[in-house]
Amino acid sequence: MKPGRELDALVAEKVLGCHLERYQDALRPRENITCGCRPRKHGDMLNLWPYSTNIEAAWLVVEEMHGRGLTVQIIAGEQFFHCDIAPHPAESGVIASESADTAPHAICLAALKAVGHEVKI
Repeated sequence: MKPGRELDALVAEKVLGCHLERYQDALRPRENITCGCRPRKHGDMLNLWPYSTNIEAAWLVVEEMHGRGLTVQIIAGEQFFHCDIAPHPAESGVIASESADTAPHAICLAALKAVGHEVKI
């Protein structure tokens, strides 16, 4: 799955446990996705945070993984980023591993896999 709003929505829902609301608006041609969580840790009511394209937002996903007792390792290659997620301490090895063009994208894909929701790139 490519980085963008749909991946951000999937991460918010499956990884961060956010309740999402989708609706059509006469003023906007595309589908609107809002996060109904309180406190608004996943963005405001009108906008999801760009987890898959912004490293600051992706870091919230890393913090969520840490809160679940998992370690996140990000490796920068020459033309890609790789993200491994493993139990802490690393008892049974890596449970999720993904590579992508950017670190936020790799983090999101690996986090989804870690929670049992694998997506196609």
